[in-house]
Amino acid sequence: MSNEFDAIEAPAQTVTVGGKTFVVTPLTVERMPGFTRALRPLIPMIGSLIDIDTAGEDPQALAEMMLDIVSEHGERLIDAVAYAVAPDVKSVADMRARIGKMNSAEFILLALPAMKVNADFFAQSLLPAVRKAMAEAKASLGTGLTPAST
Repeated sequence: MSNEFDAIEAPAQTVTVGGKTFVVTPLTVERMPGFTRALRPLIPMIGSLIDIDTAGEDPQALAEMMLDIVSEHGERLIDAVAYAVAPDVKSVADMRARIGKMNSAEFILLALPAMKVNADFFAQSLLPAVRKAMAEAKASLGTGLTPAST
């Protein structure tokens, strides 16, 4: 019997920045809390950034928006990218140190795929799976007890 949730796993994306290779995968459960804490205030800006990148719009606009995000929320963004790219929680501090040594162009080249892979994963895989599981759980419970029947 195959597990329905096997389909949730999105493929890894390999990104080479500054001669170093990074493997960007959807977050594991252990990395999710740190990633979301770091990213929560940036979600509206990140969404706009991903939209610009996906639409293939002016690279200058993309760079300007990314620099605005970095100037206002740089530490949080560096933390979020470190959580997104580190293979596990134990590696986040080391990954953050590696990211901190990058120049801004290298950081942008790593940050965009890290955010996009996880945004795609949440929107296209995880959210529909959670909705389906909740609907199935609700259906299996039936009408259940209601205040009038207790």
